[in-house]
Amino acid sequence: MAEANKLGIPIIAIIDTNSDPDPIDFPIAANDDAIKSIKVITHQIAEAALEAQKLKKETKQAQAKVEV
Repeated sequence: MAEANKLGIPIIAIIDTNSDPDPIDFPIAANDDAIKSIKVITHQIAEAALEAQKLKKETKQAQAKVEV
């Protein structure tokens, strides 16, 4: 976390009730010891990333059509 703070990189973390949320920029409240909890969260993050890539591609294609 110290290196991320030094470089200005936001910190996203899965935190439990026994964690200190203060140094975390984007805390995700969940059971950080449960595999199922981590799988659900990482699956959602991956889906969001894939959707963003798709939207970016569609936007570029739409802009290319407008420019032609």
